[in-house]
Amino acid sequence: MEESAPDIVSSEEPILHLKKAKASALKDSLLAFVISFLVLLFFLCTQFLYKYKEDLFQKNVGAYNLVKIGLLTAASLCAIILPISILILAVVYYRQIFIAGIIDVKQSIRKAVMPVMFLCLTSFILSAVLIPPISLRHMGLLFDIRMKTPGEPISRTNLDVFRMHQYGSNFFQLGVLADSSENNITRIRSALIAEMLSQVNTNELDKLKQDSIRAVLNQHDADQAITKLMENQVDSSVQFQSSIQNMLEDGRQKIELEKQNLLRIKIERARMIGFPFLIALCFFLGMFIGILNRRQKYISFLMLGIFSTIFPLLYFMMSWFEHLARKQTVGPYTAQILFLLILSGVCFLLYRYAMKWKMKLELE
Repeated sequence: MEESAPDIVSSEEPILHLKKAKASALKDSLLAFVISFLVLLFFLCTQFLYKYKEDLFQKNVGAYNLVKIGLLTAASLCAIILPISILILAVVYYRQIFIAGIIDVKQSIRKAVMPVMFLCLTSFILSAVLIPPISLRHMGLLFDIRMKTPGEPISRTNLDVFRMHQYGSNFFQLGVLADSSENNITRIRSALIAEMLSQVNTNELDKLKQDSIRAVLNQHDADQAITKLMENQVDSSVQFQSSIQNMLEDGRQKIELEKQNLLRIKIERARMIGFPFLIALCFFLGMFIGILNRRQKYISFLMLGIFSTIFPLLYFMMSWFEHLARKQTVGPYTAQILFLLILSGVCFLLYRYAMKWKMKLELE
């Protein structure tokens, strides 16, 4: 019995070593997450303060309002900072545990699935439910500060003015706003067609021409009707054509405003839906980067490289695909899918490199 005790202790040593390594890696990765989060937050808040320095520091808004706008700004920026901070957390954690001797890449991926799913759910709640009301208050306070006259107290605007704005609405409110915009477009078109038909009835045209114009209006959208009429070269009075064109131009402007509002709502909803997938991809990107950089001695250089390359590149891509959606080159959801597919491709390439490294290590 006394001779077997050392064997039992020695068999437990690798397990204890791995547990200590994982605990140490978790501690260091959480510290890296907090530091990167605070660094990026300081950087972006400094940009915000510089952009609005005249409004914030030259109008005597008071210390309370300065602190309040600062906290609201920091809270509203969380969704921008979180993906890169998650990536850095994964880099530090998996780099350390692979240095400690864990070399099974596939097993690491399987074990990460449940934590990543929880992380995705949490990030969706944060982005789609919690941050929008903060953005609403931030938007309202910033508007009040910018409208403030130097030497006069801040006049608070009713936040209901901003509640219809897509950046101040949560995921479910955006769905209501989208339905409302679509109903408004249908209502404007129907009202425009009805008004144009009333003009046909009151205009001094013979019955045959009235029936022809009415048929065109009933069979086409209002913003296509006048084009069809002109293609058919329907003979009518100059006053009638001018009246129809004026009504159509007014209707087109109203419809275009609603379409642009609906487009912005869809872009914001697509971003909210895509955000948890972005978080998951950033986590696995961090995992594979950490594995492939396990032999690098100076982790600070790796962090600096992530801040200077991956961070700007990631948000350049996000802005570029959002720009394509705004220009209606692609749809909002298609733009989000394309962006995530590119990241998925990069993630797959890093995975293949990590697997090649594992095979090479096994052969050695």
